[in-house]
Amino acid sequence: MREQFGVRAHVARVPAAATNVERLELTAIQAARVINSVFDSDMVIGLSWGTMVNAISRCLIPKPIHNCQFVQLNGAGNSRATGTHYSHQMFSAFGTAFDAVVQQLPVPLFFDSAETKRALFRERVVRRVTELQQTADAALFSVGTVADGMPSSPYMAGYFLDESDFASLTEDRVVGDIATVFMRADGSHHGVRLNDRTSGPDLDRFRDVGHRICAVSGDHKIGALRAALAGDYITRLVIDERTAVLLLDGPAPPSA
Repeated sequence: MREQFGVRAHVARVPAAATNVERLELTAIQAARVINSVFDSDMVIGLSWGTMVNAISRCLIPKPIHNCQFVQLNGAGNSRATGTHYSHQMFSAFGTAFDAVVQQLPVPLFFDSAETKRALFRERVVRRVTELQQTADAALFSVGTVADGMPSSPYMAGYFLDESDFASLTEDRVVGDIATVFMRADGSHHGVRLNDRTSGPDLDRFRDVGHRICAVSGDHKIGALRAALAGDYITRLVIDERTAVLLLDGPAPPSA
């Protein structure tokens, strides 16, 4: 992994007969160990919510540290709900385990228009959180996938996108996302139209985060994972061994 992709890999051993759910849970347990060795006092840590990070929140090993803050990297609201009911519990688990302050991002996952996004991001209550994101020392995230025109969790968890959005992603050759910022196979994200309306972070600035920890499990994640590796968005990769074998056996990712 280090030689081929330039990342430090932590591979979760899984039984040959393990189901996809079991693979995800074992990867989450491995990720909980990894972040315990990285997260420390006086750090700002970005969290992207989703199925994997939620699974990690259930496996956390308590490590009380001082002056640590967790900050949400992308919004959670949609046209039907604010999203706090399914994101608050996850973020609270991290705050409790590390005796840390949690700063949530009070915006929708996707905005109805780019103009609305720009206006709301100028508000002090939102700007304070996005400015904190830019000081992050570490980030924990997974990669989302786009297959057959249907993005994966977390956008499937609510009323986030419509058919025209799926068509736009296909036309822009999107294969996956980080914190709901969409990427092509080469890791590029500029010119993807839906990114103008996403609440996720600027991936160019994201590369400045010192520890970028990505936890991934599942055959369907390979395309998105290769894009994230091609874009140099990952420094530590937590992965189950079956997914790791698929990643290593495939072709080298294209350059951004």
